[in-house]
Amino acid sequence: MAELKTKTGERMLPGEVQSEYDYILYLRHLIAYETALQEIAAGSAVLDLGCGEGYGASLLAQRAVHVVGLDVDPEAVDHAARKYGSEKCGFEPY
Repeated sequence: MAELKTKTGERMLPGEVQSEYDYILYLRHLIAYETALQEIAAGSAVLDLGCGEGYGASLLAQRAVHVVGLDVDPEAVDHAARKYGSEKCGFEPY
């Protein structure tokens, strides 16, 4: 299967930062996930709506007991599951 491609302004692929705009977009995403990570109580389950590529859900799984990432793009869900899926972090389409 082909690698996931950026399709919209809200989709961020961390390994494909190629411009200043991409880098700023990446930082916006990262700060949102890092802020959320600080708010997660130990032992919590987390739902990441619009998980996209999956790196944010994986980050949240560092503290949460379980994270489910949901996205409307089946290609994004498949990619996220392959790259970041684990016992603590799963991905589903919605």
